[in-house]
Amino acid sequence: MRTKLRWASGTLLAASLACTRQPAPESSEPAGCAPVKMPGGSAPTYRCTLRSGEPPVMVRLVFDSAARTVEHIELRREGDTLAFQVLAESQEETAPDGVFPFEARDLDADGWLDFMLLSMWGATGNTYHQVWRWDPRASRFAHDSVLSITSSLVPVPGRPCVRGHAKGGHAGLIYGEEELCLERGRWVTVRTETQDWNESLGAYVRERKARRGNELVVVGVDTVRR
Repeated sequence: MRTKLRWASGTLLAASLACTRQPAPESSEPAGCAPVKMPGGSAPTYRCTLRSGEPPVMVRLVFDSAARTVEHIELRREGDTLAFQVLAESQEETAPDGVFPFEARDLDADGWLDFMLLSMWGATGNTYHQVWRWDPRASRFAHDSVLSITSSLVPVPGRPCVRGHAKGGHAGLIYGEEELCLERGRWVTVRTETQDWNESLGAYVRERKARRGNELVVVGVDTVRR
């Protein structure tokens, strides 16, 4: 009798579990983008996880075939056919041979990936990107007009800051650098360094500035001989 009761209880429990909707396991995909294999001739498409555990975003780069530049970027949710956002800012010129223009990086240290599209590049190595930063509250990207005119920008690890570097000639000995940090939702320049050729001295003059209060002040000037 006890065996029958145990068997009956087990059967009822199994049936109950089968009918109970189990929560779907959370995604543990790390943040990053991976190319999606598409039919020949299709626009390049990426599957991007903006933050670990978040649902991916499908990124489709639409090219102007005549100019060979990215005209706009379409974003959609995985499984959707319609885009939830179109990034309309385009490339100014074609990327160099062997360089793919799109990348995703966390530029403001908020834990979410931001998008960068190589827009212009120069012989001295300076690069400019169209930049869109993800706004998790609005679930949309916003074009960043400040970072989009910052040369060769790279994020500062662990801080909501980026650094820009612009070469100006003399094999890179003439240059300008700046560091910008995000404060109350806007980028503020906290440090600069410039180096230029001074003909009368026959040397380069390097000047460093740092933010003190609400302005940049000179904190050092050096003479650099060849």
